[in-house]
Amino acid sequence: MKTFKQYLEEKTFAIDKDVDIIYDRLFKEIINNIKTNAGNAISQTIKQLDSNELVSASARKANVINPVTIVGGLDLINPIANYYSPNDKTIHLSIHPGAALMLRNNIGKSIKDLSETIPSHQRRNFISEFTSNKIKSSIQHELSHWLDDTLHNSHITNTIKKASDANINTTNKRDRILNRGMGTSLVTDYEINAQIHAIKQLKRNNHRIWDKLSIIDMITLSPSLSHIYRSITDSQKSYWIRKLLHRMNRENLLGNYMKKPNENI
Repeated sequence: MKTFKQYLEEKTFAIDKDVDIIYDRLFKEIINNIKTNAGNAISQTIKQLDSNELVSASARKANVINPVTIVGGLDLINPIANYYSPNDKTIHLSIHPGAALMLRNNIGKSIKDLSETIPSHQRRNFISEFTSNKIKSSIQHELSHWLDDTLHNSHITNTIKKASDANINTTNKRDRILNRGMGTSLVTDYEINAQIHAIKQLKRNNHRIWDKLSIIDMITLSPSLSHIYRSITDSQKSYWIRKLLHRMNRENLLGNYMKKPNENI
């Protein structure tokens, strides 16, 4: 339940410049090497920058309250590629380790060649893992979690703390706290807020075709949104898409075709 005025006035943060800074510092060289050398360029490569190096007004304000270290690149050890950790004061970002290891284990094959050997429904997602579009969407998502938490009364930090304080034997109780009664964290207010930031980046990447996309087309374009769509129940899908459409309308993110009633599932 939203109990703070800030939640009621939720809006996206203007962080495009921050996203570009993070991508250029942590990922640009790695992606260029992979495009040139494919599997030969796959190795543990971690870089970092501090939040005081970001330039947006929101990031500068958040850095004073809750500075974090932004760690990223190609992490082959940590199975979780992208997350914001309030306890560690860290934002972790990485190319998906599974996709990277698949490429490394098939030296001599390009990304495109290797994609043709995997099931057709996985090809788009595999190729996208090595693109600036996908990586920048992930940066938008995790950076927005930090800003949302820091500038809105530490509500994510408090939720995680409350869940961790629950008795170790009451897994259901911990899940209910983290999911805020929604059955899954994927459709909670804080996750939808981060998803909207990723959609902002998706629109930025696909502005030429945006007005021609349906809401399902848009979801299909994004590996992370596609994963959510496949993971949630039909009733959760209806709720989730309604929430996305509502927020996208407020943020002027709806393309012309998405505004058609028959597209609003």
